Amino acid sequence: MTFFITPFHYTDCFSVRQIGYGGNLCKTCPTRRMCTENARCEKTVLRHVWQDYVEMAEHVRHMAVYRELYRLRKEKIERVFADAKEKHGMRYTQYRGLAQVTNWVKLKFAAMNLKKIATWKWNARHPAPDGGKRTRTEENLAAVSLLFPFSFLLTNKKIALA
Repeated sequence: MTFFITPFHYTDCFSVRQIGYGGNLCKTCPTRRMCTENARCEKTVLRHVWQDYVEMAEHVRHMAVYRELYRLRKEKIERVFADAKEKHGMRYTQYRGLAQVTNWVKLKFAAMNLKKIATWKWNARHPAPDGGKRTRTEENLAAVSLLFPFSFLLTNKKIALA
């Protein structure tokens, strides 16, 4: 006669999935102490709904191919948010509500991207003192990633400004 442990599943309001195992099969198991100390022989495993994806990202991050890219993250991505906080007043917002703050952030990042493109164009036309180019504009323009698309400027939706 074969016994199967039937798990119960429960997801709470914080997106934590609780998977419980228990029952009669564990009572007679010689390695029960390694799994649970529960008197009713039940074991509950708590895992976030997205935990599989977090573990997959961690695995990819430590692969040799992506280790160099991840090392550059602090120079490329984190620098943008640090500049936004320090140079563009994004430490605090003077607006309330999701729509108003979203529009404010979109305009800030659009301005930061335009500033970056203007700097690249300036450096492309004005050579460095040693006679070489400061940057390769064509490569940088292809790598521009706008955090928020400009499509919101072309829509007929009202933008809440106050």
